[in-house]
Amino acid sequence: MGFWLVALLAAAIVSLVVLRQVSKKRAFADRRPVPLEEIHASLNGALTFDILNEVWTRLGASYSIDPRLIRPNDPISLFKRIDSWALWKGTDAIDEWLRGLDLGELPARQPETVYDLAAWIQSARPGASALTEQGD
Repeated sequence: MGFWLVALLAAAIVSLVVLRQVSKKRAFADRRPVPLEEIHASLNGALTFDILNEVWTRLGASYSIDPRLIRPNDPISLFKRIDSWALWKGTDAIDEWLRGLDLGELPARQPETVYDLAAWIQSARPGASALTEQGD
């Protein structure tokens, strides 16, 4: 009985790892890596490069995704779907990071895209108006 329980547990763990990888590959399969500088340029100064780099890098590290595959219009729900196979480890890491930024509560309208998240972080940081006025 103990052997079968261990074997079943091992099979479940392997299944979770495989399904997570398949989910990530499917979500980003048709994309080529784009340098973050190019993504930043496409936003015409709407975000500072520092904010873009910080958000993209943190998302990439938390969800084990190359940040150069992340696009501004990617829905946050995409990352949560991928993360469900890892028992929300990445989402927990992002939530902890956001709490550590001490920006207050998320806005009433939750960020729906990566761009929305970055724009909220930029606007909620002390001195945000100075950041956007000075540009890069």
